[in-house]
Amino acid sequence: MKKIALLTNGVFPFVVGGMQKHSYALAKNFANSKINVDVYHFRKEENKTIALNQYFSDEELRRINFIEITFPVFRHFIGHYIYASFCYSKALYENVINKDYDCIYAQGFTSWYFLKREASLKVKLITNLHGLEMYQPSINLKNKLEQCLLKIPAKKIIQNSKANISLGGKLTSILYTNGAPENSVIELPNGIDDSWIIDENAIAALNQEGLKFLFVGRYERRKGIEELLEVIERTISNENYEISFIGPIPKNKQIDHPRVMFKGLIADVDLLKNEFLNADILVCPSYSEGMPTVILEAMASGCAIIATNVGAVSTMVDDQNGWLIEGDIKIGLDRVITEALHLDEKELRDKKLVSINRVSEKFTWERVIKQTIEAIYHIKY
Repeated sequence: MKKIALLTNGVFPFVVGGMQKHSYALAKNFANSKINVDVYHFRKEENKTIALNQYFSDEELRRINFIEITFPVFRHFIGHYIYASFCYSKALYENVINKDYDCIYAQGFTSWYFLKREASLKVKLITNLHGLEMYQPSINLKNKLEQCLLKIPAKKIIQNSKANISLGGKLTSILYTNGAPENSVIELPNGIDDSWIIDENAIAALNQEGLKFLFVGRYERRKGIEELLEVIERTISNENYEISFIGPIPKNKQIDHPRVMFKGLIADVDLLKNEFLNADILVCPSYSEGMPTVILEAMASGCAIIATNVGAVSTMVDDQNGWLIEGDIKIGLDRVITEALHLDEKELRDKKLVSINRVSEKFTWERVIKQTIEAIYHIKY
């Protein structure tokens, strides 16, 4: 395999998000595997001046070609994002149609316009819908409506793609339940650069002031932040722990307590790594997820994990390295935080060790990119 087209709804650092970080890592690791990559993407206006050489080596940049495609913007109407995604996919198609690739790797909805026209392309098209949040539990009526709209392109992509990538866990059954052709689903996990993985001797000793919990993410209803904040308000004064929030949490949602810290968005990777290294337990109480990079980052940094059993989370977290919450999130958080607070130091350290070893054995990008390249070679058309 000599050349791949990577279609993505933005790529880190020009656009921040889970899919965008995944696209960034794919581009880097394809390049490091001596495969040329055309990255079709858009970037936000405020990030136009970001220099590529801050994030990619010279050797990587010799194999990566960035092609900017404008993501269309329309006035807000019901379904405006769906229509914009279709138009973006069409623009991608028009840029790819006359080029020769060994494979087209399409993230999110980017393959939508290609599907009924694939016969005219002398290429191999595979799609990765990532978290499939539209098929996971809804939170409220607004979320349910959004999910119904997102199912329109998702269903077409799932049912018409010759190859659907699943991050694993519950996502594979979601794909097949919603019409993925027989044997079309390829399980390929998310990954993390091995520079994140600490030596087990670097695991911090338990602080005398108690456990240090950490939440990393943006304020979004499906992330379960409101449930987490409610549990903290109820327990923080009576229990010996502290918690830090990394991400843009609105001021009116923040708790005023000396052991609850809101540190805002931290973009600097080294500073972010320090936050993970200083924490004992990452809390990820989402209603829906794919395979969050933040969990892999926390595991690689020696954290135990509290998370809901959604998406592909169960491939990373179990009772050996943390706690999986089933059912009601508030009840689950109450229970597992209490359990965590009553662990002795050895039990907590054992969970942290499992996190580090599991990432090392299963989820490094060195391993994942080999699996990805092998899977692409074996797709039957």
